[in-house]
Amino acid sequence: MYQQITHDQFTLSYRIYGDGPEVLIAFHGFGCDATDFEAFEPLLKEKYTIYAFDLFYHGESPAPDEDFPPANPSVMAHMIEKLLWKDKRVKFSILAYSLGGRIALCLVQKLPHRINEVFLVAPDGLKKEWHEDFVARTFVGKMIYKRLINHPKTFFSLINFFVSIKVIHPKLKQFIELNLDSVDKRQKVFNTWRVFRHMRPDLSVVAHYINTKSIRLELFFGKYDQIIQPKLGNRLHKRVKRRSKLHLLETGHQLLTKAEEISKVILKR
Repeated sequence: MYQQITHDQFTLSYRIYGDGPEVLIAFHGFGCDATDFEAFEPLLKEKYTIYAFDLFYHGESPAPDEDFPPANPSVMAHMIEKLLWKDKRVKFSILAYSLGGRIALCLVQKLPHRINEVFLVAPDGLKKEWHEDFVARTFVGKMIYKRLINHPKTFFSLINFFVSIKVIHPKLKQFIELNLDSVDKRQKVFNTWRVFRHMRPDLSVVAHYINTKSIRLELFFGKYDQIIQPKLGNRLHKRVKRRSKLHLLETGHQLLTKAEEISKVILKR
């Protein structure tokens, strides 16, 4: 059963899994929703109450009006603080996958005093995505992408060419095609990039708070992931001193299928 939290013009829906004494806020990846964390309930329910959110344009969360300004780290931080206040909680931990990782990193910057642990699974936000900024932040980028939404043939031909000259890995091609193979999916990509275009974590600030606030950090990457490659983990891992560990799992980008392995690390002190 879904509940909702609202701040200013923005509303997010969330599901609750488990009833443990500690709070675990969960953010899913692009094209997914809160139900992805259902597999973690039997594994973590004794320790955590999991609040799994549907991000904007995903699941049951209402779509923001296009005239609204994009969400920023302060919006997300206010929503989490309202949730904590509502349920009489003080501190929380975060479990975030892919796109959700960017949200998690921004929350570390905004609410470091409230965070106990951060579990990042193939997290977005570890490097600047020039193509996303071009589309979401520039007039020319928006015009080009709006044409792509309804006329994708040239784009897919270009992707096939890049694969043929080994600029793009076939696994990345599959990921792109999976997320752009319909008008609705292509529109969702545009909407998601637009609404989150101000969610840009500063890794030096994130690392500073992890170090000074003694926040536990666990990084999980798929050994064969071509979407968010394991080497990106070093961008944050090397900045953090003793509280960070990097785990390589025998999988590609679909790391949440490894819920049992991830949960064993989460429960290990």
